[in-house]
Amino acid sequence: MNLKKIVLGVAGIFLHSLVMAQGISFEMDKSWKEVVALAEKTGKHIFVDAYTTWCGPCIEMDRNVFPQKEVGDFYNANFINFKIQMDKTVKDSDAVKARYADAAWFEKTYTIAAYPCYLFFDPKGNLIHQAGGSRTGPEFVTLGREAIDPNQQIAHMHKLYQEGNRSGTFVLGYLQKLASANDPKMEVVADDFIAANSSPLTETAVDVMMFMTTGAESPYFLQLWKNRAEVIRIKGEEKGQRYFSRVIESGVMSKAMTISVDPATGKTNRGINENGLRAYFNQFYPAKQANLQADFNIAKYGKLFDPQLSYEKAKAIVKENGTTDLEATQIQQLANMVLRDGSNQEDVQLVLTFVKDFESASDLSMLQLFTKVYFFSGDLTKSYAYAERAMDQLKKNRPEYEKVSAEEFVKKVTAVMPTPQIVTN
Repeated sequence: MNLKKIVLGVAGIFLHSLVMAQGISFEMDKSWKEVVALAEKTGKHIFVDAYTTWCGPCIEMDRNVFPQKEVGDFYNANFINFKIQMDKTVKDSDAVKARYADAAWFEKTYTIAAYPCYLFFDPKGNLIHQAGGSRTGPEFVTLGREAIDPNQQIAHMHKLYQEGNRSGTFVLGYLQKLASANDPKMEVVADDFIAANSSPLTETAVDVMMFMTTGAESPYFLQLWKNRAEVIRIKGEEKGQRYFSRVIESGVMSKAMTISVDPATGKTNRGINENGLRAYFNQFYPAKQANLQADFNIAKYGKLFDPQLSYEKAKAIVKENGTTDLEATQIQQLANMVLRDGSNQEDVQLVLTFVKDFESASDLSMLQLFTKVYFFSGDLTKSYAYAERAMDQLKKNRPEYEKVSAEEFVKKVTAVMPTPQIVTN
């Protein structure tokens, strides 16, 4: 091994050690009982990272967040820090094995529904706060500040709730804390609040149901959908429609695709589930609009399997339906599906007619679309004008953006990127 490699290797080890030394310092050689004794002696709170070896976010936090200097400075100053592995592997060190009993006790004593799980205790070992999930360094410091603030601790909020606090602001905050901790009591709290505030429907009850919505099959979403006119009255047209559209859209992917295996060849066949999509949208819309939404998603997801099907379906919508009952993002997607590389002038003119009512739009995506479609049509003057407007919008959204020439911008916008396709095996 040459000297250069040895020096680089030693330097790498030194840098890694330095990074770890400046991050959170965990008590790796102590039991839980010893950690609590140390906390009582020092008056510090306790932070426990309950993790598993198979948990991706746990690994991410351990590698990239816990070693950060700012994170280490805060946690080392305010907490006794303790790590506990909740699963068992053949590669476990003696130190991990020594805490198997502690891990079993934690699993039995506390509600740990997902990993990573962050548990915070007072100096006497009483649980005062709990959370989970992957976070950035600043977010993790914020979590630590919450844990040592008596008014922000989840244990304090439990107490207020048990004492009868049912104000809307409090319940929403309490639900957010319960959600962060993956606490199953969340549904009970939400349901009790909704039952007391749904006749007539209050704005806070709507907010709670929106927060609790997990998809289009969620009972909270279905209740709001049933009362959608009232929801839109309470939240406003834009916010209400955006909520309904996003939830419905979130369920499309699982309905859009079919996967089957040929028993004779073992070949996996993938395709578009047209009937499934139509049945899905029929739950929410009148027949005509349901078919339109199904056709749009057939075109959208068809690109993954059959680009020609996608093009033909998109073109049929553009020709026969126009922009009626379509959202702006759907209009843009359909236009691009039909345009493709811009070589078919009939399609270019069809798209120009399709989007003509949006020529004064200031939305960046629409400005880029007009940049492209006018370039394909041969009208460079209008194409470059839209390119300038698009760059102005980019600069407004991102002050650090550096404008280029209109010609260069057009080249970037009109570059045709191949759509990844799912290939059957």
